[in-house]
Amino acid sequence: MTELVREDIIQGASKRVSLDVKIVIDGKLVADKVVIRPLTYGELIPVLSKVEPLGLSPDGTLDASKAGLAKHLEAYGHAASLGLIEPKISLEELYRAEGMVPAYVGAKILEISGVAAPDVAKKKDAN
Repeated sequence: MTELVREDIIQGASKRVSLDVKIVIDGKLVADKVVIRPLTYGELIPVLSKVEPLGLSPDGTLDASKAGLAKHLEAYGHAASLGLIEPKISLEELYRAEGMVPAYVGAKILEISGVAAPDVAKKKDAN
């Protein structure tokens, strides 16, 4: 999990992070770089409720291991649709994107929002 520092808390949802990632929708390159922001507490509630039941792992991070893969992907897509600043892409458009890019973007948004980094983000960063 990315450690939140005082500046992150003060910036809140106004913080901006750029990611080099290609988004292809319906065979068309929509973006090769995106700008994301953290989600607010109010935005996190419906996103995280998609992967209930959540518990805590021994290391203190969220444990969503009981939720299925489809629920995780739905949550990542929802997070991406809320926290994606540029380009502005609807949830319906994200569902048509090629590959696991919406899940990766959503995982990064959750990470900068203070939620433990999901495996999908760790695996993508390792490549």
